[in-house]
This record gives sequence, C-alpha cells and structure tokens, in this order.
Amino acid sequence: MNSKCVIKDYIFFSLLFAFFFILIPWQSILPEIYFNDRLTYKVMVESGFNKILISGYYESLYSYIGYEWLWEYITYIFYEKLGFSFNSIFLSITFFNIFLSALLVAKYSKKIYMLFLLNPWYFDFIYSQSRLSLAISLIYLAFFIKRFWLISIFICISCIFIHTSVILFLFIYLSIYLIDKYFDTNKVKIIILIFLASLISFLTGELLISILGSLGDRRADAYTETNFSVGLASILPWCLILILILIKNFNSKKNIYYSYLAIFFLTLSVLSALVFGGYSLRYLMVGYPIILISLSNDFNFNERKIFFLFYFIYLFIGWFLRFFILWD
Repeated sequence: MNSKCVIKDYIFFSLLFAFFFILIPWQSILPEIYFNDRLTYKVMVESGFNKILISGYYESLYSYIGYEWLWEYITYIFYEKLGFSFNSIFLSITFFNIFLSALLVAKYSKKIYMLFLLNPWYFDFIYSQSRLSLAISLIYLAFFIKRFWLISIFICISCIFIHTSVILFLFIYLSIYLIDKYFDTNKVKIIILIFLASLISFLTGELLISILGSLGDRRADAYTETNFSVGLASILPWCLILILILIKNFNSKKNIYYSYLAIFFLTLSVLSALVFGGYSLRYLMVGYPIILISLSNDFNFNERKIFFLFYFIYLFIGWFLRFFILWD
C-alpha cells in the first residue's frame, strides 16, 4: 500500500512539474536565437517538406537512419493526418520530454531535484534539440517498462530512426551495463569507463567530420562549419562535479549503475570541451538527469546542502546571462 502511494506521489509531482514548465511563455521571454532549430522544424512541417522526405526513395537502411525517417513521419502524421497545429505538436513533445526526465529524477532521487531541470542548458536541449530529447525520453520510457523487454527493445530501435546519434547512446548504455556486470571493483570499472569515454570523445571530436564524410552523411558540412562545444566558464563547474563523484565512488564498495553513467557522461563532456572538441553540451545534457540522481544519492545531507547553495548560484548566473548576454 505504501509502495503504491510512493508511485502515485512521484508521478503526480512529475506531471505537475511538466505542466507548469510548458505554461511558461519561454518564447516571449528569451531571445529568438534559442528557438532557431524549432523554427527550422516549423518551416519543414508547414511547407510539407517532411512529406517529401518520407515518400522519397531510400537506397538502404542507413538512408532511413541518416534522414531520421521516423521523426519526419511522426510530424507528418500529426500535422497532415490528425490536424494538430505545429505548436500543439511541439508543446506535446516538450511536455513528454520534461515529464519523463522529471519522472526519472523524482523516482531515483529526491523530488526537489526536479527543480534543477530548470537549467538554461537543459532548456536548450529540450527546446532546440527536440528530436534527440524525444529519442532520449523514449529510452527512459523503455527503461521504465523494461520488464516488457520486447516492447523496450522495439522502442530503443525505433529511436535510432528519430535521431542517428541514438546508436552511440545505446552503445554507451549497453557498454556500461556490461562493464558493471563483468568487472568486480569500482576502481577497475571507473578506470575502464574513463578510458572508454576518452576514446569516444576522441572519435566524435577530431575524427567525427572524417567519419561522417566517409559515410556520405549529409551533416558532415554542418559539423565542419559549426562549433558544438561549450565555453570554459560553462564546463569548469562540471569538472568539479566529476572530481567529487569520482572521489565518492572510486573506493566505494557499492555498485551503482547511475553513478557509472554520471561519471561516463561527465568525463565525455569535459574531455570534449577541453581536449578533443565535439558536442560536449549534448553529452552533458543527455546525461544530466542521471547526473542529478548521482548527486542526490552519492552525497550525505550536509554535502548536499553545500551543493544546493553553489548550484543555485550557478543556475542563477546562467539564467541571468541567458536573459542579457548570450553565454555558451
């Protein structure tokens, strides 16, 4: 009976958080630059270009993945067939993404940590990278219903056709699961995680453009012309958080999957920002709810109080600069 109450409790607060999040008129508050990707989606949907993409001829399975066919099909069905407006479609996607992220954080940490999802960089991820945030949210959903393993696998595979980079993230989740399962001590696991994160950071940094070019991927030019990393001021607090989580877990005898994920994504993001280049902010925000779970569970009450104080200051500065200065 108590278990049922707890379940209803965190679901209720997650729904409430997502509901109030989408009620905030973000586009009236923040500069238009934060909605450029969404404006691109709007042009594609309202012009019918997505209909052309889904009805085109695809030579191989990779073509369906590379052109993210399922994303175009979903927006086409809801806009053309079901009659939803563009704003309704993307408001629903935003609600779903925020709800699943809040649900993950509320279930595996303290509910108050949902407030940390009001992070300007996570906001960018939800609003400016709707395809990837939708795919990651669906993976969260697959995790929640993992006892129905066939459905979970189907959802995860489908996500590859929403955003190509899901292939990388599924590989990461599976690799960390296998490392956790087949190695004994935390020291060994963490060393392997750092090595794997370093390797992926290198491959998706210096070599990413060459890899995409060799595959004939349409985004090779975009990666050549665009800087996807974050500034030094933005990444330094995460360097400190990575060090603290490493200290807490390196000699620990507890085997905690979410802490391994947090270490991996933080290492990947920090190395991408400071050493190899690449999309460090994407890695950080994909792992962000899991990092919050690790911070909630790896530290004692007094340590969390100190963290709360400094992190609220960090978020305040971040939002202040978002309103008045374009800080990356």
